[in-house]
Amino acid sequence: MVFDTANASDPRDRSVPVVFTVRGELLESNPEIVTAYVAQNIRTARWAKANPAEARRYIARDTGVTEEDAAVGYSPSLTSQLEPSLDPTLVAALEHQKNFLFREGFLKKDFSIAEFIAPGPLAAAKKIVDAEEAQRAA
Repeated sequence: MVFDTANASDPRDRSVPVVFTVRGELLESNPEIVTAYVAQNIRTARWAKANPAEARRYIARDTGVTEEDAAVGYSPSLTSQLEPSLDPTLVAALEHQKNFLFREGFLKKDFSIAEFIAPGPLAAAKKIVDAEEAQRAA
């Protein structure tokens, strides 16, 4: 099925939330691995925000499009929107997508987004990266 999100009447249908997922067993047994992965994503996102032109070149290369096509296909503010977040608007978009997938039969059973989200690794990763940045600034 192909759906042109640019013409969707509901703005929540115009994008798909990008979600980091991890097996519960890994999160329970090795939370430091999950936190380290999230911390590296935060570092990369902050680098992209500070280096938008170079970041756009990497994004174009990694998605297999020209820099010109990437400029048209992605928001001009993309490089400032890459940092992982549990912003309520993003969580609501994820809930909307989950509800759509359940309603259309792509998910066999419904589940709670609040129970699906594990905020601990993000909070711990932000503390690590913020402390690194504070140490460099000192």
